[in-house]
Amino acid sequence: MSGWQFHLFALPLFVTSAIAAVFAAVLWRRRSQYGALTLMVLMIAAGVWTLSEAAELGCQTVEGRYFWSCVRHLGIAVIPFAWIVFAFQFSLGRNRRLPWYFKAFAVIPVVNVTLVWTNGYHHLIWSTLRLDTDPPIVTLAMERGPLYWLLLVYGYVFILAGTIILVRAALRSHRIYRKQTLFLLLGALMPLAANVVFQMRLSPIPHMDLTPLSFGFAALVIGWNFLRYGLLLPPVPVAKDQVIESMKDGVIVFDPGHQILDLNEAARAMLGKNESEILGRPVTDFLAFSQALFDASMHPGKFVDTNVQMDGGATRYLEAGLSPIRSRWGSSVGNVMILRDVTDRRLAELEQRRLFTAIEYAAEDIVITDPQGTIVYVNPAFERVTGYARDEAVGQNPRILKSGVHGPAYYETMWAALIQGKIWHGTLTNRRKDGVHIQEDATISPIFDYSGNLMGYVSVKRDVTQQLALEAQVRQAQKLESLITVAGGIAHDFNNILAIIAGNAEMAMAELTQISGARPYLKEIASAARKAIELSRQMLAYSGRGKAALELIDLNAFITQMAQLIEASVSDTCQLRFNLARRVPLFEGDPSQISQLIMNLAINASEAIDHAGGLITIATGAVFCTREDLAATWLHENQPEGQYVYLEITDTGAGMDKATVSRIFDPFYTTKFTGRGLGLAAVLGIVRGHYGAIRVDSVPGSGSTFRVLFPVKEPVAEPADPDLAAESLDS
Repeated sequence: MSGWQFHLFALPLFVTSAIAAVFAAVLWRRRSQYGALTLMVLMIAAGVWTLSEAAELGCQTVEGRYFWSCVRHLGIAVIPFAWIVFAFQFSLGRNRRLPWYFKAFAVIPVVNVTLVWTNGYHHLIWSTLRLDTDPPIVTLAMERGPLYWLLLVYGYVFILAGTIILVRAALRSHRIYRKQTLFLLLGALMPLAANVVFQMRLSPIPHMDLTPLSFGFAALVIGWNFLRYGLLLPPVPVAKDQVIESMKDGVIVFDPGHQILDLNEAARAMLGKNESEILGRPVTDFLAFSQALFDASMHPGKFVDTNVQMDGGATRYLEAGLSPIRSRWGSSVGNVMILRDVTDRRLAELEQRRLFTAIEYAAEDIVITDPQGTIVYVNPAFERVTGYARDEAVGQNPRILKSGVHGPAYYETMWAALIQGKIWHGTLTNRRKDGVHIQEDATISPIFDYSGNLMGYVSVKRDVTQQLALEAQVRQAQKLESLITVAGGIAHDFNNILAIIAGNAEMAMAELTQISGARPYLKEIASAARKAIELSRQMLAYSGRGKAALELIDLNAFITQMAQLIEASVSDTCQLRFNLARRVPLFEGDPSQISQLIMNLAINASEAIDHAGGLITIATGAVFCTREDLAATWLHENQPEGQYVYLEITDTGAGMDKATVSRIFDPFYTTKFTGRGLGLAAVLGIVRGHYGAIRVDSVPGSGSTFRVLFPVKEPVAEPADPDLAAESLDS
């Protein structure tokens, strides 16, 4: 074994042996897969043959080459036997015991190796040994003995027998198994052909056996086949292709390693892939597996939910049933899965679930009855509004809420509309469980199925008790404002008349002597006139047409104190937000009138939003106004340039056109079905009385903004910056 040196022809042999070794290691890690151990033995044997061939090329002595030739026969003797065992197992199924005669066949590789290693004693394999130095390579020339040919026949017979077994298996199998077997045959026939060429001395390189080199190609082909498809032929015949392909249910056959072996057209459509993209891949690459699915295999006919993610992100919902495939000996060799597409049903269920969730969390109380009027469902809002628990209401008639306020004619009108299939809308005064009356804005609709048959009724109601009470208060306040406005006008005129009466009384007393009998009467007249004048002045101050008790007002603090009152006065559908500047100057004003102004503007904004819902923003700040700025306001005629405190109220209501904006401050003008038409007139009077100005910006469909300007009385220590970030008191 001395005198070894590297030979160029040994390099591809080393590469081939490395390929065989790597694949053998992969097979060992996957030894639980069917066929892996048998293939691993084949790869090891091929690697031994290839590696010893490379070592022999580098030896320069007869003894060394003979040693590696004997090592090479360890692989040569094992390969035929391992191949026929693999072919037998592959074609007949997993866990089948080898026939008894295979145990006898196992003796042949042992005898083969023994005879090779003891050839020096009997010379039955090789009779003579010598080095052949003919170019291009030095080889060991051996005269072949009689047992050499016998062992060669053994190898060819076993390899051909295994090949025939695989061919027959391919002819009996389905498409994927035929492709699988084709790769196996391709990998096996390549070394066989190379060896036949060598034995017939037809090698393109004289004296060079190309069989070991072909093992590299065979290992790659068989290895890819194993990794791509696995190694399992169906032990149980599948139904005819025509029947399977015509089924609406999807059918998938996969091995114990979950690799897909076959499927029908319906399954391909459900998975959204073509056959080449599916076969040989784990079924878990496509379907969401769960333990429940495998548990279902213990109960044939049981289906569990699964799904598949389609290209593009859509989800297809399926029902899957799993059944094991067993060999004639009872061992599990695979599974067959039945798939049912339930996407449409599942999406409908999800939509119903979303609708049910929306109903459950709705702010309105919802009642569903059957055609006879018996309650079958109420939502949590119903429980909260009425005080009745769900189990108390279900099975009852909505008459449990009847208050007695409405007469029979009211309900007769309602039922007349419902019987005709119409939707009824109105206000109901109902009674809570505790006896308290509540007022609800109700919409009752009949429910029909697809055939037009009545299924029941659904009632959607909103508690408007507080809203109606507030509206009543507002109406009362509107009436009061109207009276105040009228009284302000009358007070102005009476003030002038009373001034004349008082003046003339004083003048008359000056003309009379102290002892005149008329003097006491004139004094009483003057005194009464002065009292009446003072009363008129108070009415004028409140109506914005006179002076009141003025004081310095911090607008931010004033609004903060009023925040709760404002929130209670606007509609529940409105979101109220306060954005107050960090610091504003003080202005001089009458607190009661400023309070009235703020309330009127806030309520006006709420009414503009109505029931649609929206946002009201109350903001403050300070700004320097030029004449140009003031020209865009009401009451600007006598306003000087300078610093002003502003109150700004913005709503997201319906807005107003220019024609409406031009008349909003006119007394008794209104755009609402109900209302006084005096609120904004009073606002204008208050602003006028405080020597301020007001600007209105409105866009139909986008809302309105009212900005009231009050002249600064006492500036703050640091000038207010209107661009400072506002602080939100509420949202």
